[in-house]
Amino acid sequence: MLFNKTVRSSNTSTIPEFIASSYNYSTNGTPVASKPAGTAEGDMIIAYVFAASGAYFTSIPSGFIHCGGYIDNSQSSQIFYKIAGASEPSTYTFASSNTGDRVSASLLTYRNATKINASSNSFVTSTTIPASSISPDRTGVLIAAYSMDSPQTIDTPPSGMTERENNNNSQNFVVIYDEINRGIGSTGNRDLVLAGSTNVIATLIQIVNDNRTNEPYLVASASAYQSNGDTNAEVAKPTGTTEGDIMIAVMAVNDNVTTWTQPSGWTELLDQNSSPSVAISYKVAGASEPATYIFTPAAPKDVRAAIVTFRGASYDSFTATTTQTDFMEMGSATSSASNSVAVVLSGQDSSTIAFSAATGLTEILSTTSSATVMVAYKSTGSGDTGWMYFGDLGNIDAAGGVVVIKPA
Repeated sequence: MLFNKTVRSSNTSTIPEFIASSYNYSTNGTPVASKPAGTAEGDMIIAYVFAASGAYFTSIPSGFIHCGGYIDNSQSSQIFYKIAGASEPSTYTFASSNTGDRVSASLLTYRNATKINASSNSFVTSTTIPASSISPDRTGVLIAAYSMDSPQTIDTPPSGMTERENNNNSQNFVVIYDEINRGIGSTGNRDLVLAGSTNVIATLIQIVNDNRTNEPYLVASASAYQSNGDTNAEVAKPTGTTEGDIMIAVMAVNDNVTTWTQPSGWTELLDQNSSPSVAISYKVAGASEPATYIFTPAAPKDVRAAIVTFRGASYDSFTATTTQTDFMEMGSATSSASNSVAVVLSGQDSSTIAFSAATGLTEILSTTSSATVMVAYKSTGSGDTGWMYFGDLGNIDAAGGVVVIKPA
C-alpha cells in the first residue's frame, strides 16, 4: 500500500516531514521496492526490511547505511537509510541470505531529516505489542514499525500516531506509524494491540535534522486548582525545569472579575480584569528557582493556574484575544524567526465545558474543574503564524492569547 502526503511549504517547519512510502513483497528473498513518490535530493529514505526467518541481508542498495535491527530463529528485521542524491534509481533491491525467504521491504521518505538519533528493537509474543521506549535529546519524529509473519487484525493502533504503511498480506504483515516528538527523555512505549497473540518484532526510532537551529521543545507542565475562599493558586515548578528554560503561565477565575499578582520575576503579558479574568505571564528560569509559584487574584473564588516549560527558547511576541463564547478564535500572531513555536493559552470561567484544540495544535494540558484552562502549541516559521482556535466552549466566556517563542 502506498501512502502520500501533500508537502507544505518548507519554511513553516524544519522538523522531519513524511513525504511518501512504498512496499514490495518477495517469496524468493529479494524484494524490489520502488522509490517513494516525490522523493527529492536531500530527502532521507528509510528502509525497513523484514524476513519471515532468521535471515540476514547479503546485498543492500548502494548508499544505504545499516542502523540496527533484530534477528532470531523465526524472523528478522533490519533498518537502513540513505540521503537521496541528485539522481536516484526508480527501484531498490534487497537480497536475503536465504533465497526461499518471504521478505518484504518498506521504504519511507522524509524531508528535513539527516540521521537516526535513537532506536530500540524487541521481540514480543502477545496481543499487546510495545515498541520499547527510547530517550531522545531533541525534537524529531518517532517512527514505530511492527512486523509479523502472518496476517493479523489490529484492534488498537499506537495512541497519537499516524499510519504511514500497512501491508497485511497472506504472509508477511508490516505496519508503520509516526508522530512528531518534541520532548526530551523517555518517550514511553508505543503499543499496538492485535486481536490475537502472535510473534512480532517491534521497532521504535527517532529521526532528526542536524542541519538546522533546533526548535524550542516542551519539557513539562504543571497545574493547580484552589476552591472558593482560597486566596491563590500555588503551582509546582514543572518537572525538569533548569536554568535558561522559559516558563509560561496562564490563570483564570470562575465567576468573578479580578486582577492578578504574579510571582517574583514573572513578566505579565495579559491581566484581563473582566470575565473570565484570564492572565498570562512568563519567566526565564534562573540558577535557583523555588519549588512552587503562587499566583494571587485580588478577588478569589475558584482559581486555576498552569505552567508549561520549554527549552532552547527565548520570548518573541504576544498577541491577546478578546472574550469570546462558543468558538475561541485565537487569531494569528507574528514570529520574528524560523523554527519558532506558537504557544496558545486560554481560560474560561466554568467547569462544564472542556476545550478542544483545533487540527494543527498539539494539546499540552486541558483542565476540567472550575476555572478551566488549556494550553496547546504548534511549530511556526518567520512571519504570520496563521489562525488558531479552540472549540466546544458551550456559550461560556473565554479569553487568552498566543505567546511566540523563538530559538534561544
